[in-house]
Amino acid sequence: MSSEADAELHSIEKFRDLVRDFDDAMLVSLDRQGRLHGRPMRVVGHQREQADDLWFVTGVNAEKLAEIRANPAVAVTMADGKRFVSISAEARVVTDPAKIESLWQESWKLWFPDGPRAGGIALIQALPQRAEYWDQSFPHGIRFALSAAKAWIANEAIEEPDRPEQHAKIDLE
Repeated sequence: MSSEADAELHSIEKFRDLVRDFDDAMLVSLDRQGRLHGRPMRVVGHQREQADDLWFVTGVNAEKLAEIRANPAVAVTMADGKRFVSISAEARVVTDPAKIESLWQESWKLWFPDGPRAGGIALIQALPQRAEYWDQSFPHGIRFALSAAKAWIANEAIEEPDRPEQHAKIDLE
């Protein structure tokens, strides 16, 4: 395997590891006027074997479902101050009772008190097409801080080489 293929594989694994660490994300769709509409969503499932798809839960009458049906292109972003992920994805609305039951979490009873089989629940499946991540957490942040300090002292622009453990753009299609 070439070093370029190794770097790409490492980038995909790093992306998967980062995404699994996040419980929440911003799901961005296009509203009826073609404007970006973002909202925080709980990530309720990851399925590595299903093209790294992400799952979100909502009510069947949610406006976001109409937006997704009209234009399935969405963005999903995740951040914690040191790690950032940006995903371009195609979204699907899923109302399959078996899938809903397989992802069911007791905390959903706050919104769906009658349980997973009562109806009224929809899932959003986001199928990533492209992604980009930045990881400035320890120890990567120290490497960045040293590069930044060196550039600051020399009064030069920072020259930070891309490293797959810190940053990568990934094509997942």
